[in-house]
Amino acid sequence: MGKQKERGRFFGGTIARRQVGDLMLVDSLHAPDCRVPRHSHERACFIFVLQGTFNETFESNSRVCRPETLIFRPPNEKHSDHFHAKGGQRRNDGSRDGKIG
Repeated sequence: MGKQKERGRFFGGTIARRQVGDLMLVDSLHAPDCRVPRHSHERACFIFVLQGTFNETFESNSRVCRPETLIFRPPNEKHSDHFHAKGGQRRNDGSRDGKIG
């Protein structure tokens, strides 16, 4: 099934957290070969890859995410990640009310 994460809560080690207007920005660090289990987020969010590479599986699709990749994730979209040998760092946005715009 997969666990649902609350606003501003993301897998990985949190290395920075800051409120910018209505946005909660969270920088997370992921170890080499880290596997994030299938889960979803209760609100829509953006993820910006800062360092490293990972494979993401969502619904019945997959993609390779590299530095400077920007991902939009709708609320409740189930997904899982597998970070490559160097791990990774990404900036996550937990938007104010799940609405973008």
